[in-house]
Amino acid sequence: MACAVTSGYAVDCRDSIGGIKKILIASYSNLNALVPFAFTADVITTISMVGSTKFWAYEQVKETSSFTEAIQVSPENGTRGYETTLTAVFNKSDTPLRNQIRLLAQNTVAIIIQDRNGKYWMMGQYAGAEMANSSHTSGQAMADRNGYELSFISKEAEPMFEISAAAVTAVTGA
Repeated sequence: MACAVTSGYAVDCRDSIGGIKKILIASYSNLNALVPFAFTADVITTISMVGSTKFWAYEQVKETSSFTEAIQVSPENGTRGYETTLTAVFNKSDTPLRNQIRLLAQNTVAIIIQDRNGKYWMMGQYAGAEMANSSHTSGQAMADRNGYELSFISKEAEPMFEISAAAVTAVTGA
C-alpha cells in the first residue's frame, strides 16, 4: 500500500508554548517561479527570491496572533487539502501601517510565521496567501485596542513546511 502509516507518536516533555513572535511577508511573485525552495528532510533550507527582493518583518505583540492549519479530507472524493488561517494583530493606527496594509490586501503573498518556540513555518508555499476579511477598529474604552486585525488564508495541497533559521536569515537580510 502506497499510503502506509510509518510511525507512531509518544507524548513528549511539556516544553512548547503557543503564540506568534513575528510574521515575515513578501509578494508571492518575488519567489523564484521555477525552483522556489530547496529541502532537506522535509524542511525548507533555501528560499529562492527574484533579484534582491526580500521578506519584510512584522513583529507581533505576545498572546494576540495565531494560525490554524485545517486538514480538509473528503473520503467520498479521495481528496485532501490544507487551509491555513493566520490572524495578525497590530496595535496602533497610523498612516504608514495603513498604507502597508492596503498593499497587502492588493497582493498574493508568501508568509513566514515565527512561532514562540523559535520555529519558522511557510504559509502559502505553492499557491500564495491572500488577505481575507480584516478590520481596523478604534476600540471603545481607553484600554481597548486601537489598531488592526488582519486575516490571511492559504489553500495548499501540502501542509505548511518548517523553514531553517539560515534560510530565513538569507531572505530577510537580518
